[in-house]
Amino acid sequence: MEQLSLIAALIFATAVLIPLSGRINLPWPVLVTVFGILLAAIPQIPQVHVEPDLILPIVLPPLLYATARKTS
Repeated sequence: MEQLSLIAALIFATAVLIPLSGRINLPWPVLVTVFGILLAAIPQIPQVHVEPDLILPIVLPPLLYATARKTS
């Protein structure tokens, strides 16, 4: 349950960081990467273990869909 709340907090933080990046004129991948690096440096944050077999079906389709929407 702790990992689920951590993942929900990370999704919420990402939803806040993306509009913030538009206001400060910084590309959102850079801002999210810096946020991730800062989180990785904090030892109190628990590690989230995701099965490698789940990465492809969960992460790849949204990325491909977002890229396909932006191409002509």
